[in-house]
Amino acid sequence: MLANESTFSKSGPLKAIAGVGFWIALLIALFAWTNQGAGGNQQRFRSLWNFVAGSRQKVVLKLTQLELIQVGDQIFLPGTSGSPAIGRVTRVESPTSQNKELTYADYAEAEFYGSAPSIIDGAYLTLHQGPDSMAWVVETMLSPNIRSEILQLLRTAFEEHQTEIVQELQPLLLESLRRSSEVLREDFQKAFAARSTELRAISDRYEEEFVRSKLTPLLREQVWPIIQREAEPLANQIGQQLWDQASLWRLTWRILYDASPLPERDLTRKEFRRFVDNHVLPTLESHLPDFLELQKRVITEILANQEFRDTIRSGAEQVALDRELQSQLFGILNDVITDNPRLKQVWRDVWSTPEAQAALSDANSRLEPTITAIGETMFGNPRKRITPEFSQVLRNKVLFKDQRWLVLHLPKDGDQKSNSRARDLNVINGDPNAPNPFHIPARSRQ
Repeated sequence: MLANESTFSKSGPLKAIAGVGFWIALLIALFAWTNQGAGGNQQRFRSLWNFVAGSRQKVVLKLTQLELIQVGDQIFLPGTSGSPAIGRVTRVESPTSQNKELTYADYAEAEFYGSAPSIIDGAYLTLHQGPDSMAWVVETMLSPNIRSEILQLLRTAFEEHQTEIVQELQPLLLESLRRSSEVLREDFQKAFAARSTELRAISDRYEEEFVRSKLTPLLREQVWPIIQREAEPLANQIGQQLWDQASLWRLTWRILYDASPLPERDLTRKEFRRFVDNHVLPTLESHLPDFLELQKRVITEILANQEFRDTIRSGAEQVALDRELQSQLFGILNDVITDNPRLKQVWRDVWSTPEAQAALSDANSRLEPTITAIGETMFGNPRKRITPEFSQVLRNKVLFKDQRWLVLHLPKDGDQKSNSRARDLNVINGDPNAPNPFHIPARSRQ
């Protein structure tokens, strides 16, 4: 037993020395390979060597105001989406909290890795906050590439199954619309009747505030003179033609005959009807193109009138911003469409029949491959990998990562004051639309 212990005690230092020698030799070999090798692997090992063995520089972050920041927030170079960070925040102090997690701080420290450029006087940092809205989620998940793919999938599915799906669902849709139109017609009448007092009060208010005070004077002073000026030549022309065609002798004789005690009556009305049928209507019909041209000129001139446009615009704005009217209209729409049990029952009755269920099941079986393809386009395939867009949303909204970052800006050659290393860096708010360095560009999809 003692012999074994003595042997072990002698071999222990030898093993330690051999282990250290192995790792030193490995590091030397990697260093030599990074200096003599070529290709992407050389660059990766060189970056790794700089990260592990490179000198690091610590700086103080001068926050001009309380900023939301956390230990571990990463620092990048401008315009380097998907590239590794060059530093991180290592210390945060808040005047109101000792919490070292996410906090509003007025003092922070950071360190830059060996892969970072030299931090010289004149450099500064910009602090960026990730998006925090559902609009960003929708925009990310439905990027232009994804929207294009989804539209193409839907277009292909529609072309392949259009005839069969339309044949099965069209009778159900037509029946739903037919029965819904009956319900809507009846319930709209009931809804307006139930609010007749309020709507009449609003109508009277607009009659007094807009129609009488603004619209009627506008029509009398601006619109009617335009109509009169444009229509007068055509009216005179038609009137002259009708006068030339009228037979005063025939009409006068029949008026006198009707006034006499002779037995036949109503000759004046018959003569006037004959004149209308034989002369007035054909004359007006022959001038139909002139009436259309007159209508165009009148409408064009009225719409070009600035006072008319201003009055109509102010009236439209008054209606659009009238909260009392909006309340009544929204109430009607809610009662008739949104919260109408009769309308819901109509659709429930039509689409719960065995025929409807069979049609929906058949349509679902036809479209299921397309729906699956759309899901894989947006979220990825669980057997392979998720999409970069979905990964970005998951990290930001579920794992609460990639929400803040800093960007290092170095001075231009003409702006730098010296080549001395900076001990502190000013931090200012960055452009909210700046590129996200955590974003991995979407792969090209086949």
